[in-house]
Amino acid sequence: MEDLNKLKRIELLRLAKIHGVKNRNKMKKEELIKAIKKAKKPLEELKAIEERLRRELQEKTGETHLIAIPKEPGYAFINWEAKEESGTGILKVFEDRREKFSIPVNLEHGKSYIKVEEDKKVKVILGKEEKGKFTKIVESNEILIPTTKKTEGKYEFIDMKTLKKEKSQKVANELMKEIVDEELKTAKEMKYLRYKREG
Repeated sequence: MEDLNKLKRIELLRLAKIHGVKNRNKMKKEELIKAIKKAKKPLEELKAIEERLRRELQEKTGETHLIAIPKEPGYAFINWEAKEESGTGILKVFEDRREKFSIPVNLEHGKSYIKVEEDKKVKVILGKEEKGKFTKIVESNEILIPTTKKTEGKYEFIDMKTLKKEKSQKVANELMKEIVDEELKTAKEMKYLRYKREG
């Protein structure tokens, strides 16, 4: 990790912009350093999560698998391997249990980002079509795609492990604003990580 104290204020402002620090132009150098350090913590946590998922994928190498990972609002990452299969297959994408689209893929193995709707439950099925009949090989876990939309009034929360709605409840506007702001910040951080990885 670089020594932030050695950076000039203009360099700190650039870093603060990357990390989504608000009101950065009004901050003094010491305030910028403190805000950047605070903003970096969620990024380090995201990197740790991505590293854990990468290890899980490596462990599954050689086995038939299809894994879906929510990445940022509107996108999911798909990784698959079909042992003892070859040729062209079909990847069917479902949103809220309805088939939305399908794409031809290499059956043996592959990975891809797919564009899907925000705030939808997404599942993917890998299979092959022979004589007009689709045969499933493997299906993914079901994931919930993050959203950037703000909600008002009555709020519903979803348990991320079971994807079931929690009991209906009302949440104070201040608390909901914090939650929405945190989701937006996480989405920006994930987009930044993806940009860094691809760049």
